[in-house]
Amino acid sequence: MNQKHNLTKNLSKVSSGTFLSKITGLVRDIFLTHFLGATWVADSFGIAFVIPNMLRGLFGEGALAAAFIPSYTDINETQSKEDAIKFGLNILTILIVVLVLLVILGIILAPLIVSIIAPGLSTKATLLTEKLTRILFPYLFLIGLTSIIISILNVHTIFFLPSFSPAMMNLGIVAPVFIYSLIHDATLIQKAYFFAGGVIFGGILQLLSNGFLLKSVGFKFNLHIDLKHPELKSVWRRMIPGIIGLGIREVNVLVDTLLASLLAAGTIASLQYGNRLMQLPLGVFGIAMGIAVLPLFSLHTAKNDQKALKTSLTDSVNMILLIMLPILGLILVLGKDIIALIFLHGVFDQKALQMTYNALAFYSLGLVAHSCVKIFANAFFALKNTKKPMIISGIAVICNIIFNLILMRIMGLRGLALASSIAATIQAVLLLVFLTKEIGKINFKLIITNTIKIGIIAGFITMISHSLITSPLLFPDKTSWVFLFLRLLIIFISAFSIYITGLKLFKIKAVDKIYNIIKKRISKK
Repeated sequence: MNQKHNLTKNLSKVSSGTFLSKITGLVRDIFLTHFLGATWVADSFGIAFVIPNMLRGLFGEGALAAAFIPSYTDINETQSKEDAIKFGLNILTILIVVLVLLVILGIILAPLIVSIIAPGLSTKATLLTEKLTRILFPYLFLIGLTSIIISILNVHTIFFLPSFSPAMMNLGIVAPVFIYSLIHDATLIQKAYFFAGGVIFGGILQLLSNGFLLKSVGFKFNLHIDLKHPELKSVWRRMIPGIIGLGIREVNVLVDTLLASLLAAGTIASLQYGNRLMQLPLGVFGIAMGIAVLPLFSLHTAKNDQKALKTSLTDSVNMILLIMLPILGLILVLGKDIIALIFLHGVFDQKALQMTYNALAFYSLGLVAHSCVKIFANAFFALKNTKKPMIISGIAVICNIIFNLILMRIMGLRGLALASSIAATIQAVLLLVFLTKEIGKINFKLIITNTIKIGIIAGFITMISHSLITSPLLFPDKTSWVFLFLRLLIIFISAFSIYITGLKLFKIKAVDKIYNIIKKRISKK
């Protein structure tokens, strides 16, 4: 099977695992919105959870993974699997030491961190956020270690189980508060503490499940530090620009949270709910694509096969367009009904519904851009070039801050979400421009042709869906969850059928590749 088919196959593994984990993530968010709503307590929990997650990218799927995977792939391809495993254990051991120190430091400095990130919180919200931050900071150790383990597994083409493992964390988050609420009539603050405990419990489950998978690729659990390893310097050299780039991006998170804390209570929670709903398709397809292509891009680079790299890059962009354009249209039309079906119960009210939809709609405008950023940045990382993504990330963050300050005054929380989408678009365009200067032009003609074709079909199903959902004759104004579910189901089935038919009529090549994979699997069975 050629590399193009491997990309589709690997994407299907990551996407299916991620989809299942995102479904449990949705269950987690249903519990969060039911028990905490869009209240000041939800804001406090959201800020406390954001803090360790801000550092997660540095030691997981961010700077370290981007610097580590190409080196690990090189050693695995040019030396031996045993040498690669030894190098991997070296990185893991060093990471354990660094993460433990960071967790201790974070717990001590929690009040200072909260005061910097969210100065607009009330006194009671600030105190609760500080306590929750101290509880949640060990999550950085758990998820940081888990993320680099997943990177190792991905190099060995183990995709499904690692991408599914967040489901364990999500269930771990839900279990304590659910069990406690069945036994006691807990207050909002007590529920927030139990959610925080659940995050740690879930993080332990996720780390253990991925850690045991390392055995299947030959790893043994023993500490090993070799600071003189020649490839370690190379990783560190490439990681420094990634750290700076991540630091620049996290300034963006800080500014978003800071500005949101100055708006009405519940703004931070609503932005997070909307962003997490947007992350469902982005995680299943966009980020999953980025996970699948980094080892593939690194393999092409290790073999010095630029033609294969450009082909895989073109295929990746076409697949993102194929998936994300229709999803964007459906979110804009059906987003409010989707949120009502999932979240409109418990403490979550109509005001929270409107705020969350506003965030979701404007975040979703950046779906294609966010997906392409992940792909283009990983192409640079595979080429062992982390400086250009760092510089471009800095430009994007500056743009985001400028648009935040401008649009926030005009549009409130919608402006904060829209600024994120605009900045992602600028970042994707700049990455593509500089990437083509390094590897040569990719097949822009095919990408532009597919964009026009897919855009026409996606626009058509969006109009059809809007006509159906606004028709009082077909869908009278009822809000029961059963009716909402049936209405959305009918529209989704209709839209999907029309979309698939349109893709076949327009003869889009990316679809044929997917059909061929499905046919081969059916014939094997």
